[in-house]
Amino acid sequence: MLQVLIILALVLARLPDVIGADVTWTPVLREYAWIPIPVTLLLLAAFHLVATRVYRQFGRRDTAARIDFMYRALDFARFTSLLVLAFGVFVCGWDAWLRAALGPVILVDELLIASPVLLTIVATWWSTAPVERAMLEVSLIRKLDDGAAIAPLPTRMQAVWQHVRFTMLLTLVPIGLMIGWHDLMQLLPAWLGESASWLTHNESWLSWIGIASILLTTPVVMRAVWDTVPLASSEQRDRIVAICKLHRVRVIGPLVWRTHGSMVNGAILGMFWPCRYLLLTDALLERMQPAHLDAIVAHEVAHVRNRHMVWLGVVVAAAAVCSGLAFDLLLRVLPSEYSLPWLPVIATSAAFGLALAGFIFASQRFEWQADAFSVSHLARQAGCKVVDASSASTVAATLGEVAYANGMSIDKLSIRHGSIATRQRKVSQLVGVSIDAFPIDRQVRVIKLISIIFLAIGIAAMFAPW
Repeated sequence: MLQVLIILALVLARLPDVIGADVTWTPVLREYAWIPIPVTLLLLAAFHLVATRVYRQFGRRDTAARIDFMYRALDFARFTSLLVLAFGVFVCGWDAWLRAALGPVILVDELLIASPVLLTIVATWWSTAPVERAMLEVSLIRKLDDGAAIAPLPTRMQAVWQHVRFTMLLTLVPIGLMIGWHDLMQLLPAWLGESASWLTHNESWLSWIGIASILLTTPVVMRAVWDTVPLASSEQRDRIVAICKLHRVRVIGPLVWRTHGSMVNGAILGMFWPCRYLLLTDALLERMQPAHLDAIVAHEVAHVRNRHMVWLGVVVAAAAVCSGLAFDLLLRVLPSEYSLPWLPVIATSAAFGLALAGFIFASQRFEWQADAFSVSHLARQAGCKVVDASSASTVAATLGEVAYANGMSIDKLSIRHGSIATRQRKVSQLVGVSIDAFPIDRQVRVIKLISIIFLAIGIAAMFAPW
């Protein structure tokens, strides 16, 4: 949900480019363009009061219910900040006001326009940090009982910075670089004058080359942002490398993702080698048993083997292109008297909504496929041709352990991954199924086929002589 909020905020910041510069409207409250500032501050103050009250009453019988209410209030505050931003852009002219004050700059204007959402995200982390620290202190008791390594608890500032680095920058860095590159292409001709004629003639190609380069090299940047180091030679490293070699997946690493024990997670950054890295957090490497670590690594390897990131792009592109085609057809049959200046905004919102729905649907099924791949890896290692109960239970237990270590309920829904409980149930249903004939594999093949067909139809329609 957080990544979607950031993307939507930046889309609103770039709205003229998204819907077309020729589409204009007159904000009805232009003299009050500053309204998003006090409204955002009031929103943050209200949420801070809620979080502070929960912290002061931490330890009472209803603490769990209070914490749940705090997180629901957090989601409400963040979603409301997006509504405040949309109100500011459409009704108050917030974006035009800031751009007029700043002049032609690179990226700064977009970040300031999106600041009601970005500031709310960071400020809510600051407000909830004492409660989360109290929860971590409670969890130390079990860690002591388990004999697990205990890392020093982060300070409030460290906790917020970790959230920013590990969550926010994952979205802001690539999108920010692409926006910055686009701004640079727009401003360079004015800066260079007549000597930039070659740039004007090749602007489209240079823009696409820049975007492709950013997508390829972002993992290199994120490796530095996330503070990673190579995993030292050990039996643990040998097990991880062996799994990658077994499934013919080339990665740089494994790398230790240093989170100071604050997160149990693994990830593969990058779609193509040599800009593809396998990251495993320090807490994961310290906490997980060998079988659980194998399950996690096999899960990450599955994303590469099945080209999940590439296919997510295909699904999103197919949904966006086809929704654009549908809108174009609507405009062609709609009488001219019904044409409104707001229609492109509605069309853009519909295209984004459909693309988001496609992303959620495909992403969750790709996670189920990766879980199934992890089960099949363990089953093959055990010499089984069908899924045995031990392999399925190991993967299910690994999912539960990751959720517990991160202080997350197994029933909590995630846009990209769904809930842990659902994934555990899907894994358990694989017992007795042939490791070469998982139902989820067939379902994913159907998703890929439909996506290709719709993308092809959309692209063909774009070049058709209407």
